[in-house]
Amino acid sequence: MTDLATSPAPPDRPTVAIVAWQAIGTVAPGAGVPVGGMETAAWTFATGLARDERWRPIFVARSTQRLPNTHPTGVTIAAHVDRWMPVRRAVASALSDRPVRWTPRLIWQVFCLAITKPFRAADPMLRKPDPRLAKLDPPDVWITMGVNAESAGVIATAGDQQRPSLVLVQSNEDLNPRFADDPHFTSKYGVQSADVMFAIRNATHFVCQNQWQCDQLQKHFGRDSFLIRNAIDLHHFNQLRERFGPTSPRDDESNASSTLPFDQRPVDVLWIGRFENFHKRITTAIQIARQSPSLKFCFIANPSDPAVEADVLADPPDNVRFISRVPAKEMPNQFAQAKTFLCTGDPRYEGFPNVLLQAAAMGTPIVSLADFDQFFQRSGAGVVCDDPRNVPEVLSEFVTRRRSVDHSKVYDYLETHHSEPVICRHLADLLDRCLDDVR
Repeated sequence: MTDLATSPAPPDRPTVAIVAWQAIGTVAPGAGVPVGGMETAAWTFATGLARDERWRPIFVARSTQRLPNTHPTGVTIAAHVDRWMPVRRAVASALSDRPVRWTPRLIWQVFCLAITKPFRAADPMLRKPDPRLAKLDPPDVWITMGVNAESAGVIATAGDQQRPSLVLVQSNEDLNPRFADDPHFTSKYGVQSADVMFAIRNATHFVCQNQWQCDQLQKHFGRDSFLIRNAIDLHHFNQLRERFGPTSPRDDESNASSTLPFDQRPVDVLWIGRFENFHKRITTAIQIARQSPSLKFCFIANPSDPAVEADVLADPPDNVRFISRVPAKEMPNQFAQAKTFLCTGDPRYEGFPNVLLQAAAMGTPIVSLADFDQFFQRSGAGVVCDDPRNVPEVLSEFVTRRRSVDHSKVYDYLETHHSEPVICRHLADLLDRCLDDVR
């Protein structure tokens, strides 16, 4: 069963539909869906535009159940109901593993999908208007996250409705030159050249997270773009820091006070990512943990590659504690409990990691294997180690307070270059321009 439900926008404000199919976890934390950088960015832009009050944002995402159309933030929720989504994801993940392990559970899931197929809506055709989106009243502008097959469907829908479309580039891999050079290329995410090139040729405008993406898009694909950096709701983080006093009771570590004194933070090093080795690079982080036996690590690792997950969990270091999933609203407290944050993301695949903004906003020093958009050089939020062998010593220096960051400088930088009101004002200006162009 599928359903799209929205409430009409006030006539005095134009509407913008932000399509982030995987981001229902930002709206419904109990959905059990992982929330990463793309999902966080989409929801931050939606809530920021609602507060800006020039545009009425509609947030489009998949859900296993109907959700209220209205949200306290002022964002209208358009939930595409697909009750078979968890089963489809589980089967797709299991069948991507080689060799496939045909467990009784997998056999039963495949059987259920097969017998229910005639009663379920067919998947949208590639690079054609998406029938799920056609059920919505056409917004004034469409926004899609990333460059992929689903984005191509959003752009095709916008073209069919004669509406402008904005692509918010996410991963640097979105702009891999091989998409332009090889019509048969498929990325490690399973994205194909035909879908990428359709999106790049037909989108009205592009928004990039960093200057590298702007340069790459122009150099290899001949498209201009706008630089609008990722946003963070600093007011929300300030409220979290002030909610509890240093002596507030807590049931467990996940509810620790946001104002815990540095020396009382129970985690030495926090790492966030997925069980895979090419983007977040969990194996690299595990090696660093092994080389730092005196430090206590917490890994928040979402499922991704079953083989990598099995390998990591077969022989984990004694100083690493794993958490499978944390609701988005609880993430700030995870940073507040940690003395340092470790980033092992590969810049070939990362765009700009939102976790850097979250760590910096909570006053948690960062140690990273790469500088993303010169964030560390400009903000002073942490240290970049080009050689992973140097990371254990730098982590130890932060934990023992032999090294520190200037939190006032970091916060000033965030407020000037990444605060939600500033960034969403830029996005609203671009949306105004899109509307003016079609009038």
